[in-house]
Amino acid sequence: LEKSGFVVEKIYTASGDYNRQQLNEVIKKFYRPQSENLLVEVIQKIEQDGLGEEIRFLARKPKSVPVVENKSIWNIKSSVKTNKKPVVSIIIPVFNKVEYTQQCLEALYSIENGINEFEIIVIDNASTDETNNFLNFALKVYDNIKVITCSKNLKFAGACNIGAKNADGKILVFLNNDTIPTANWLSAGINKLITNQEIGIVGSKLVYPDDTIQHAGIEFVSNMHPDYDLWPVHRYLNLSKDDPLTNKAEFVDAVTGACLFISTILFNAVNGFSEEYEMYFEDSDLCFKVKSYGKKIFYEPSSLVYHYEGKSNTDEPQRHKQNYKASK
Repeated sequence: LEKSGFVVEKIYTASGDYNRQQLNEVIKKFYRPQSENLLVEVIQKIEQDGLGEEIRFLARKPKSVPVVENKSIWNIKSSVKTNKKPVVSIIIPVFNKVEYTQQCLEALYSIENGINEFEIIVIDNASTDETNNFLNFALKVYDNIKVITCSKNLKFAGACNIGAKNADGKILVFLNNDTIPTANWLSAGINKLITNQEIGIVGSKLVYPDDTIQHAGIEFVSNMHPDYDLWPVHRYLNLSKDDPLTNKAEFVDAVTGACLFISTILFNAVNGFSEEYEMYFEDSDLCFKVKSYGKKIFYEPSSLVYHYEGKSNTDEPQRHKQNYKASK
C-alpha cells in the first residue's frame, strides 16, 4: 500500500493500537535488531513463523498538495529531454536577486553532487529584475531543468507547492536560491533520509560565507520572545563551521526550509507547505506535521551548504515584521 502512495495512519492489534513508529519500537524492544535492515528481516521472520498478531490498519490515499490550479497564474518551460524519471527534484523558489540564482545553478551543475539523477525546478515568483532573461538562458545551457514563471508573487510556500506539483522525483529537496551547495551535499542528505525509516525530514548544515554557522537545526526555547512561551532559534548560531558541536548528526526539533529533504509521498501526505504563513514559519509547520505522522526531523552536518541568508529580502525591519506576523 505504501509503495502505491497510501499512508498507513494507525495499526490495530489485540494488545494495543500503534502508529508505525510505535510498532517498530515494540519490535526493537523485544528482538533488538542492530540495524534498520535487520529490523526488516526480523519482521519478515515473524511473519514467516506465524508469530505475529492479527492486525487491522487504517490507510488512506493522500490528498494532492493544495496549490493554485489556475494555470493562467503560472506557466512552465522545460529542458528535460528524457523520459527517465529523476531520483530527486531540487525545487528553488526565487524572487529577484538574479545574481544569486545564477551562482546557485552554476554550483549545482559544476560540483559533484553524489547523485546524478536529479532535476531542477526553478519557480520565478514574478521577479522584476533580469531573472526571467537568465532563466530563459538557463533552459538553453542546462539539462533537466524546469522553469515555472508566476504572474504574481505566491510567496515561499505557494512557489514550493507548485514546484512539488510539477516534480517527477521520489525525493524533494527545497533549496533557497541564495545558497551555494558543496560537494556531495545532495547524496549526504538523501542517504540519511532513505536509510532510516524513522526520519521524515533531513536538514543540512548551512554556513555563512565567513564559515560561521547559520543553521545547525532549530530548537524551541523559552524566554526568547515577550509574547510567546516558546520561540524557534537556530542552534549554534555564529559558531565556526568546524566546531565539534556543529558536526554531530542528530534528531532536532525542526530544520529550515532553506535546504530541506523530504520524500514526495510524505510531502503530499501532509498537504505540503501551509500557505497561510506567506513567509516564515512554514518550514517549522511542515516539520510539526511530519512529526504528527510519527516521523522525526534530522540534522545532517555532512550535507554542507553556504547560505547568503535573507538576500531576497534586504529590509531587516520588514523581515522581523513578517516573522512576527507569521507567528500569529
